[in-house]
Amino acid sequence: MIDPRAIAAYQYCPRQRFLAFEYHRLGLEPAKPRFSLALDEAVRLGLRALYDNPFTVDGAAHFAESKFSAMASGGLDLPPSEDAAEAIEEGVALSNAMVRAYHLAGFPFREMRGVGIVDFARWKPLDLGGGVLVDAHPDAIVFPLPDERPVAIFWRLCAGSHDIDSYVERHRIVAGVLGAEQNLGRPVEAMIQYIFKGVRKNGKQYSPLIRGYAAPDAPIGRTAVHWTLRGPKWRSFGVWRWPGIAEWLHELPVQVISDQFRTVKQSEDFALLDMLSPHGRKEWKDQVRGQESEIADKLEVVPPNLNIAFAQYRHSCKFCQFQQVCDQRIADPEHSGMYRLKH
Repeated sequence: MIDPRAIAAYQYCPRQRFLAFEYHRLGLEPAKPRFSLALDEAVRLGLRALYDNPFTVDGAAHFAESKFSAMASGGLDLPPSEDAAEAIEEGVALSNAMVRAYHLAGFPFREMRGVGIVDFARWKPLDLGGGVLVDAHPDAIVFPLPDERPVAIFWRLCAGSHDIDSYVERHRIVAGVLGAEQNLGRPVEAMIQYIFKGVRKNGKQYSPLIRGYAAPDAPIGRTAVHWTLRGPKWRSFGVWRWPGIAEWLHELPVQVISDQFRTVKQSEDFALLDMLSPHGRKEWKDQVRGQESEIADKLEVVPPNLNIAFAQYRHSCKFCQFQQVCDQRIADPEHSGMYRLKH
């Protein structure tokens, strides 16, 4: 069964697809997760808990932070210049804060009459024909009035409003919509919820949900810390140490919390709208079927000649987690200590 992210990975860089999803039929992953990936996964799990029972925000927030702690327990993949202990503190605090802020911003209630997390483990995979099965589902489903279409919700965690476009996410969304329609037996609408986690710079995560600012000589206290920088020499301060995440969020202006989220309906994203049109759906299915058939043929050759079958696209290297493997600085990634096989 194919992960929707693998579909985009092959188009982004065939070598990345092979290493991440096909290496020894399982794929490789870093032995230590990156900060951003651990945070994304923890927040998604916390939001799922919130949707399971929207009234237990405390439980969902603590669940998210516990998941981040668990993923970071073996260490994070951080630059040597970063303080690992502080990074873990930030991740625990921000995973908690983002779930709480989501709730304070009016979700999962805004524009929704009924909400739910379907047991996606029981869903049938999306069948594209030709033996191609895709593990396709949204992050949550909203069931409105009987005469309205269900809404398939997709969470996209990103640094800020400058980072909301994602080619990889569109593949996941199209697959999720088609999978929902196949399993529910009725048309659905897509809704993307962008969740801004802030920029990571100089070893610090800059989000108003966890970081305030204090005047140069002021003691840290309720009147001394502000949610935004007030002067050129003010120092940043992790508010999870004072006064605590829940208290801090209740003191933030409502607009600041609302600004950490943006909802885009299917009808407002023209590229996605085109991909979900009847012509776009057929084109996407044909493209994926052809691509996966081609990959299956290449994998018949053991071991595959990577330079021919899974070429390296150099424009993708800068942000790729497998750069050292491709540059042959690591000959045996599975036993290098830097990577491990996926479970």
